[in-house]
Amino acid sequence: MISMKNDKIIASWNKIEPSDSANERMLSAILERNRSVRNGMDKVNNMSKTKKWLIPVVACLALLVAVSIPILQNTRSRVPLSGASSGVTVRYANLSGNAYQISSVLIPLTEDELFTCFDTAIFAGTVKELNNIVVACNGMKSYWSIAKIEISKAYRGDINPGDTVSVRMDFPVTDTRPAEDTVTLAQLRIGVSGIFMPVIYDSTSTYEHNGATLALKDIADFGFADGVRFAFLETSDGLVFDRQSYETISDAETLDEIEEYILSKIDQQVTVEAEDAVEEGRKVSPAATTPTDHSSSEVSSSRYEVQCGNTTGNISNNAFAAQNDNSSFYLRIVDSDTEVQIWELVKTSVGNDAESIIFSGYKLSYLNTIDEWIYFIGGDEGRIYRLREDGSDRSIVSGDLTNVSAMVVANGHIYCRAADSNQIKTLYSINIETGEVNKLCQMGRLCSGLILNEGWIYYSVSENNEWKAYRIRTDGTGSEIIGDLQLFSACIEADRIYYLDGDLQICSMGLDGSEQDLLDDGISAIRINASDGWIYYSDTVAIFRIRADGSGKTKLCDFPSSNNIDINVLGKWIYIRGDGFEAQRIKVTE
Repeated sequence: MISMKNDKIIASWNKIEPSDSANERMLSAILERNRSVRNGMDKVNNMSKTKKWLIPVVACLALLVAVSIPILQNTRSRVPLSGASSGVTVRYANLSGNAYQISSVLIPLTEDELFTCFDTAIFAGTVKELNNIVVACNGMKSYWSIAKIEISKAYRGDINPGDTVSVRMDFPVTDTRPAEDTVTLAQLRIGVSGIFMPVIYDSTSTYEHNGATLALKDIADFGFADGVRFAFLETSDGLVFDRQSYETISDAETLDEIEEYILSKIDQQVTVEAEDAVEEGRKVSPAATTPTDHSSSEVSSSRYEVQCGNTTGNISNNAFAAQNDNSSFYLRIVDSDTEVQIWELVKTSVGNDAESIIFSGYKLSYLNTIDEWIYFIGGDEGRIYRLREDGSDRSIVSGDLTNVSAMVVANGHIYCRAADSNQIKTLYSINIETGEVNKLCQMGRLCSGLILNEGWIYYSVSENNEWKAYRIRTDGTGSEIIGDLQLFSACIEADRIYYLDGDLQICSMGLDGSEQDLLDDGISAIRINASDGWIYYSDTVAIFRIRADGSGKTKLCDFPSSNNIDINVLGKWIYIRGDGFEAQRIKVTE
C-alpha cells in the first residue's frame, strides 16, 4: 500500500486549522447569526474527517434570506443525483431579475487565513459554460449557478491543465446588480479568465435544508466559500477582486501579479508548517523545508546542488548507461538461447578498462547513480531497485508501486511514471529515506518523455489524438501546458529543450515553451541526446553530432539501425545500442 503520511510537510496545506483569533471571529459571527436568523435555515457541510471544525464556518457562509418567487420553467432535464442525496431535485433554469439574490454573512479573515481556512484548490482558467440551477429541497427552492472552467495552470490540488471542472456558486448569475457579498463572482461570464480558489468537494460535502440532503459532489467538483474573496477575474473593465481583503496586492493590475502573490503565499505557508513541525518534533522531509521559487522558470541552481542520477538526454534514451565520480555503468543483454532475456549491469572504473559484472536480472533499465548507490527499474513487475556499486545491499525502494516505466533520481527523491491496471500513467515522487510515495499528477494512457531540470519535471501526453507538453514542479504544484507538441527524445541543453517534431526534425524551445525554433531543416533524426553544447543524433545510418547553435555538424561513426536505437553520453564516451546490436561505445575527440 502506498504511504500517504498526513504528518509530512508536503501535505501541510490540507492540515492547517484556523488560528485562535479566526476562531473567535467565527464564533462571534455564528452567535450573531443565531440571534438574528430564525430556526430552520439551510446549511452546507463541507468537511473532511480531520476538519470537523469547519461545520460552523460553512453553515455561517450559507445563510440565505427567503424570498417568495413563482415556479420556474425548467430548460433542461433534471440533473441526475446519487443515492447520497435525498429529498432533493436539481434542474437547470433561466433566471432574470434580482428576486433570486441572497444575503450572507462573511466571516472576517486575514490574508493568511484566506489561504488556510478551507481545503481549496487553486488554479488559473477560463469559463467555458455558465448555468443557473434551481435546487428543490422537499419543495423549498434555492437558486445557484454552476461554472465550468477549463484549467490552464494548476497551483494546488489534484487537477491538471486541460481539465474542465465544475464549480458551484450559492447564488444565480443574472444581468441585474449583484448583491454586495457576490460582487466578484457575479461578474463571471463565458470567456472570462481568472485565478480561482474554490473549496474541494468530497463525499462528506453536503447541503442540508428543509429535511433534505444534497451531496454536493453530485452537481460540482468544487464550490466557492463566498462570492467575493476567492476569485481574481480578468474582465473588460480590468482586474476584479476584493482589494480590501487583499491589501498586500491592492494595487495589482494583472493576473501575473496575482499569480506571483499566490505562489508566494503557498511557499510562506509551507515554511511556517515546516517550522511548526520542527517545534513539535515531527520528522520533516528536507525537500519540503525550503520554499520553491515559483516566480520564474529560472530557478536558482544552488537549490539543486545534489547531483541528478543521470542526464536528461540519457533518461530520454532509456538510461542504459550512467556514471559517478569513480565509475561508469552500462546494461547489456546476455547472449542466451532462453526465452527470457537476462541483462547484466557492468561496471568500469575510471582509468581502468577492466569490466566487472555486479548484477544480472530481467528487464533492467533507467540506470541512475548517486554517490555509491545505483538505481534501476527491473523485473517483470517493473519495480525500482537500488544496490551499492559493488553489487551488495540490493533492495526494492518503490514499496508496493509497480509497472514503473521511467524514472530519474534527484535531491533524495525518485520521480517516476507508473501505470495502473488500465494503463493510465501517474507521476509519483518517492522519498528515498522514508519510503513515502506521493502522487504528483495523473498523466494519461499515452505519455512521452520524463525529464527533470532545476525543480521542474517535463513530459507530454496524447489527449484526443493531440499531443500536449507539460511541466510540473517536483512538489506537484504549478502544472502548466508549455506547448501543443510531443516531447519525443527530449533533452535539455543550455536552458533550452531539444526534441524531435512530427517530421523527425530537431527543434528547440525555451524552458517555458517559448521561442520555438528549428535547429537545421536539412536533418532528419530518429533519436537525439545532448551534452556539453553538442546535440548527438542518429539517422538510422550513422551517428552524428552538431552544436546546439546549428554549427559544426560531424559524422562520428557508421551505425545502421532500425528506429529502435538509444544513444547515451558519458563525458567523451558515446554508448549506442539498437535492434540486433550489442551495446557498444566510442570515444569522441575534439
